Amino acid sequence: MLNLDYTNLVQIIQPYKIPGREEASAFLSWFLVNIYRLNVIEVQNIVCDGRGDKGIDGIYINDNEESIDIFQSKTVQNSNKTLGDTPGQRIAIENTLAGQILLAFDLKRPSDVQRYSKIFDDLHHEIFARPEVTGGRIVVLFDLYKAIEQDLVKIEPPLFGGYQITKFFLLYLLSEVLSEDEVGKAFCKKPENFSKSPSEKANLLKCIHIIMGDIVIDLNAEFKEAGGENFDFKGTFKAPNLLRSLANKVITSHKKLIARDRVDSFSKLWNTLVNQNSQKI
Repeated sequence: MLNLDYTNLVQIIQPYKIPGREEASAFLSWFLVNIYRLNVIEVQNIVCDGRGDKGIDGIYINDNEESIDIFQSKTVQNSNKTLGDTPGQRIAIENTLAGQILLAFDLKRPSDVQRYSKIFDDLHHEIFARPEVTGGRIVVLFDLYKAIEQDLVKIEPPLFGGYQITKFFLLYLLSEVLSEDEVGKAFCKKPENFSKSPSEKANLLKCIHIIMGDIVIDLNAEFKEAGGENFDFKGTFKAPNLLRSLANKVITSHKKLIARDRVDSFSKLWNTLVNQNSQKI
């Protein structure tokens, strides 16, 4: 059995140390070479530990499993403690799902998320080659995607909430709402800046749940006005112009409610929570 007590670990990872990088990054490099069986050159491109890494120490695009593995690494000197966020703890996001999330939120094209073969063909460069697309961005947008899943039960008629594309349409609506908001624009530009700690992440998700609740109410009203269960959901989601028309109605309604102080904007929600946390400190 491999001895990973700190004293022995330091010797094991010594060959993987790189000047200017943390000791934990050497541990992660050792792990990727010896456990993931990657070559040293690959590992040098995967490990990203350093200033401004947003808590992400490594990103591995696993083409075979069609997933993106995101690693956090830490070493501790006290043998009575666990390693905490070790390389074995990972967030696995399928490549296709990451592409769908970026298509809906960043590129505002929810009608394209079901073109699976295009995501890593014709659309690949447009989706992933942008400089703002980082592991941190993908993780935060994935958190939003998971949060939105919890709001699907509020959609009426319930049938519409069961469609796979509905989640991405809601993510797209959220993106449109945030892009019209002062603080929301900063979020859209660099979402990882809003989730740098567990408390910030909790604040962010609280804001998102409130906004999504308001958006779903507006969306349900549009569904009802268009015929409820007789609404041509599939036809609308296959036609970008019809989908955009539906989105414009929901967004316009939401903006009116904000202007009349009927619902809170993202800026107001975020700043309120930030101020509350400051007062606690």
